[in-house]
Amino acid sequence: MIEGMTSQKPNSSPNQKHILVCDDDPLFRKTLMLLLRDFGIVTAVQNTDEAITLLRSKTFDLLFLDVQMRTPDEGIKALPQIRALDE
Repeated sequence: MIEGMTSQKPNSSPNQKHILVCDDDPLFRKTLMLLLRDFGIVTAVQNTDEAITLLRSKTFDLLFLDVQMRTPDEGIKALPQIRALDE
C-alpha cells in the first residue's frame, strides 16, 4: 500500500501539472508539498518503491527525487527504472 499524500491549492485549475515528490525526510516532503502546490497537484511518497508504483499507474509532469536517501544510493539506483517507464 502506498502511503502518499496529495496537496493542491484551493480553487485550483483543472489543467494544473501533476508533481511527484519522493523523499524520505517527512519534514522536507511536507515543505516541498507546501511550496509546490501553487504550481500543481503535488503527491509525495517516502521511498522509490512507492514512487515507481505511482509512476506505473499515473502520469506526472515533474518528479523531485532525493538521490541520497537513508539507504545509500536509493534514489540514484531507481533512476534507470524510472527512465525505462517513460519509454
